[in-house]
Amino acid sequence: MDFIQPASPQQNAYIERYYRTVRLSLCWKALLFN
Repeated sequence: MDFIQPASPQQNAYIERYYRTVRLSLCWKALLFN
């Protein structure tokens, strides 16, 4: 059984995209409300 390496976009593209979306939305909220 092979495991997915952390922070490897080639192996877990959907997870990395989700994390990027969440990170960007949190950054925009922080910029708008501060």
